[in-house]
Amino acid sequence: MKKNVCDVLAAYAASSPFYRTAGVSRDCFRSMIANGPCIKKHDLQTQTTLILNDSYKHLDFNLFQVSRTSGSSGEPVEVFWSQDEYFRSNMDLWRLRKKYYDIMPSDKCVSFHSILYNKSKPMLHKKIIKLNYGKILSFSKFNLSDQDMDYYLKEICKYEPKWMLTQPSVIFKILDFLERYDRKLPNSLLYIELNGEQVSYEQEMCLRNKLKVNVANLYGSQEVNAIGYECSHGNMHIVSDNVYVQMYDVAETENSISGSILVSNLHNRVFPIIAYDLGDRITIRKSNRCPCGCNSPIIDSIWGRKSDDIILPNGKKISPFLFSYCIEYLNSAMGNPIWQYKVKTQKDKITLVVYISNNFSRWADSIKKELEIKIFEMIPGAGEINISIKPLTDIMISNSGKKKMVDRSEQ
Repeated sequence: MKKNVCDVLAAYAASSPFYRTAGVSRDCFRSMIANGPCIKKHDLQTQTTLILNDSYKHLDFNLFQVSRTSGSSGEPVEVFWSQDEYFRSNMDLWRLRKKYYDIMPSDKCVSFHSILYNKSKPMLHKKIIKLNYGKILSFSKFNLSDQDMDYYLKEICKYEPKWMLTQPSVIFKILDFLERYDRKLPNSLLYIELNGEQVSYEQEMCLRNKLKVNVANLYGSQEVNAIGYECSHGNMHIVSDNVYVQMYDVAETENSISGSILVSNLHNRVFPIIAYDLGDRITIRKSNRCPCGCNSPIIDSIWGRKSDDIILPNGKKISPFLFSYCIEYLNSAMGNPIWQYKVKTQKDKITLVVYISNNFSRWADSIKKELEIKIFEMIPGAGEINISIKPLTDIMISNSGKKKMVDRSEQ
């Protein structure tokens, strides 16, 4: 941990009405380990103008870099950055990619996207798009049929990427396709980076052995960027130059400490994220020793991130994040009316339940209609998907206290 990290975060807090009201100061950071979070997802949804740094409130929101996410919780949130600070936050991760796997920003990359943004504006959905001046070839992770895979693989082979950035669920679908049709990824591919979902050691070893490439796991979030990164010796180190990690509700053993993670970003002055409750539980090893030489704490395990396909009544499998795309797109277009959602699956029907702000109660019919249009566009041939609009007072929470995106309890 940097010696002045508490001073940095305290300075950010002093510039934000939200944290000033909460009494955040340098001396309070250690007490937060026991007292819990300063900020939660609900605060990101409802307190945007109060969280913003006083110095930036007069600027047009469209000038900011925006990160939108709903993650596994079904709670859409957005975080604002200056372009410079967003770049510096991600540079910490790039230094580690170069150190461990010789991967640089100039190297060709293949990725898989849901919704993409140009600053704060959503881009039109495309099956394939080139980003970063042609250095990234990105494919839609919503279109992964065998026909799509065949097309994607041909394009990947022509592109000859050095590395791939994707979710475990996507790469295992690709691996299944390769094995069933006796196909191969191009020889140029040397490294695969996994993010967004839980992945086991056995799954990583399976990919290494079958695809003959280096594989590393990235633990991060759209709200703060990289949190943990797996070194070449298989240990996931906290990216201490980018985030300050704390825990509450802890349990301790001789060799480790587990708890709910609180994460603070060390770069974002525009929209400070301080002691943020990410909704995950982690286990940190007490010893930081690693042959790679990094002294940052080592994360041994993470709970709370998983992506399961939804099976529609007609037998078609779809990613639950198709619904995330539709929600994010509508929120961007209509000013964030939807604060939470969940997908309820039963044998004979799918119901998308959305919870809207009271300020948009008169727009319920329009919101439902726009969602129907977007879902029909994104999930053709899915059959009937029911949409239920509810007020925020009806928000349901799982037994664990964490809101769920997919609910199969009535199957």
